[in-house]
Amino acid sequence: MPVHGIIVGDTHPKKRSYLAELQILTKQLQLEDHVSFLGHRSDLRNIIAVTDLSFSLSRQPEAFGRTVLEAVALGQPVIGHSIGGVNEILSACYPRGLVAPNDHETLVKTTCEILDNRSIPSKIPVEFTLPAMSAATLALYESRCK
Repeated sequence: MPVHGIIVGDTHPKKRSYLAELQILTKQLQLEDHVSFLGHRSDLRNIIAVTDLSFSLSRQPEAFGRTVLEAVALGQPVIGHSIGGVNEILSACYPRGLVAPNDHETLVKTTCEILDNRSIPSKIPVEFTLPAMSAATLALYESRCK
């Protein structure tokens, strides 16, 4: 399947060695023509909008998977690990994109199925919108201050 992977975003100073490992691995596997490391970009919305598929495969659970929600909001399919906030968002919007951490076989299978079928996520549920999340946060704060 002809694909080109892009890795977007700044590298935290503590993760620079990991980035170097990825770049070395890309060269060792002779994938330089198929993977681009873009670094920080201010046009992330445009990048997500032209992709066929986004991934959120952190092994550490995120409290809230903002990048997942941003891609879903743009109508783009996302594959993510079934942990933390990513699990919560994809369960509500695009459950077919969920894969267990370290299940590489399912990850590859799911990737191929989504690219073959070009399915899109459902609309973002109300509870993930900014007004709903802001109201819920303020209600929590107010309940704790009484």
